[in-house]
Amino acid sequence: MLNFSPAISKDNFFDDPHQIIKTTKNISFKKSNYISGCRSEDILNIDKNLFEYINKKVVENYFAGSKKFTFEAESYFQKSDPDINDGWVHSDYSDLTAVIYLTYGGTSGTSIYDLKEEHLSPDWSVGGDKHRYFGNKENYSDEEKNKIQEKKLKNNSFFNKTINFEGKFNRMICFDSRQFHASDICDKERLVIVSFIYNVKNV
Repeated sequence: MLNFSPAISKDNFFDDPHQIIKTTKNISFKKSNYISGCRSEDILNIDKNLFEYINKKVVENYFAGSKKFTFEAESYFQKSDPDINDGWVHSDYSDLTAVIYLTYGGTSGTSIYDLKEEHLSPDWSVGGDKHRYFGNKENYSDEEKNKIQEKKLKNNSFFNKTINFEGKFNRMICFDSRQFHASDICDKERLVIVSFIYNVKNV
């Protein structure tokens, strides 16, 4: 069994989340094939100071007491649309995954999962179907959407939910990227920052 680093939650993460949200009014979003919605380009390319502020703050909270460190990261503003075919259980390629919820009034959150049995081996090839759907869902028929729903339910049937983080406004969560997780399906547009952090080193 893998030993995962802990998952954490930090409320009131930004001192002025409203100023962070204002940033999104002046940037472009493009459809993403990773979610039912759209993403900005890497925040590093939008505002390097903001990128460093976000990720240093995440790492400082995750590794309490650490002040001098280096890291690499990819960070995006992300807008998700309500879609019953969202919410696929998966893991990420980075070391840490952080999500910061910026939807006024709160929104759907994120859940952490375990395999129901250690020996189970989900069919990860369905990820291709997921990505193709997200990138072109407006051209899917109802029948095709139902088939995607069936594949998502089959994929998720291998897992048990063990933790749920509510999408409270200005909450940051951070967890081991190897942990299986999924966004909860939203009922309105969900604005978050998602950051994939790796190669964290003390200096």
